[in-house]
Amino acid sequence: MGGAVKVYGVGASPFVATVLLCLEETGADYELVPLDMAAREQRTEPHLSRNPFGKIPVLEDGELTLFDQAVVDENVGKLEKVLDVYEARLSTHAYLAGDFFSLADLLHFGITYYLVAGTEYATLLESRANVSAWWGRIMARPSVKKVAQLIHLWLKPSSSA
Repeated sequence: MGGAVKVYGVGASPFVATVLLCLEETGADYELVPLDMAAREQRTEPHLSRNPFGKIPVLEDGELTLFDQAVVDENVGKLEKVLDVYEARLSTHAYLAGDFFSLADLLHFGITYYLVAGTEYATLLESRANVSAWWGRIMARPSVKKVAQLIHLWLKPSSSA
């Protein structure tokens, strides 16, 4: 393989953000190849040849192409149950898999970041002391700070009068 991994998508996507965070954590070279979602570029060639479902992100590493078809449709009740389990787990460990940051924690970044930053559901985390402290430890990581800064740039509204 070799060279930078190409990540097709938009930085405002929680799924793309999770991939970027994984690449940052591993020190991999990558290039974000932005798609114009407003123009539905993901639904046209050449993107459809990379992912026939027109989804993002798509990763290209040389001849290898990967895409994620996952669609998350969580409701608040289910989320509360999961967070209650996490609250108990995090009462005895700093992170989900133990006392070390792992992929188990990293994979929560994309969706949780947008949940906390962009919705009224941030209180679901904040109301659980151990979950809130765990999220604080994740947000303090240099790789997370870097990706969060990029997300803010991508989400920044255009200055049209």
